[in-house]
Amino acid sequence: MLKTGTNKWTLKDVITLAIFTVIIFVLLMIVMVLSNILLTPVGAYFASPGISALLAGPFYMVMANKISKRGVVFLICTITGLLFLAIGQVYTFVIYFIFGVIGELCMLGQDAYLKLFRNMVGFLFYMVALSAAAFIPMILFREQFLAWYSTVGTEEVISTLIQVYGSPSGILITIALTGAGTILGCMIGQRILNRHVKKARI
Repeated sequence: MLKTGTNKWTLKDVITLAIFTVIIFVLLMIVMVLSNILLTPVGAYFASPGISALLAGPFYMVMANKISKRGVVFLICTITGLLFLAIGQVYTFVIYFIFGVIGELCMLGQDAYLKLFRNMVGFLFYMVALSAAAFIPMILFREQFLAWYSTVGTEEVISTLIQVYGSPSGILITIALTGAGTILGCMIGQRILNRHVKKARI
């Protein structure tokens, strides 16, 4: 562990959260774009959340350990949701907010943000929200969601969305790949913390 601290946020904590949230969000966007270029549409839906989790996990681990105060999961989810809302993704904002609340409840307890497994759980909620913003509305109110999506996406995108998230197997595959990326990303982040960040006292 780095250190045990209070739950009072400082200006440095807020700045750290903002910087790392933007870095992670930009990574998500880059992976989405590159996945759509390099993979098939279906492959991009399946693979991009897991790849994003793998690449963003180390950044999340450093951020969580540096701040290590209640509210990290909730705030990063809420800010990310607001960034998606700014580009018209209403459902994504709602799901990120809800997952932020649930994820933060999972982080209750002393020094949760200094523990590898607990951080994996919190980060998993953050990453699964990316896909859940599509498959939860598909499950709960499919027709209304697809009608809304038709106003922001092409027919090809909607067809792919139905193909991937229209069945339980597609949803489970996406969650499994996201979980694998989350575990590996957080483990890499923990090694970076142990070998470099802690020794450098960053």
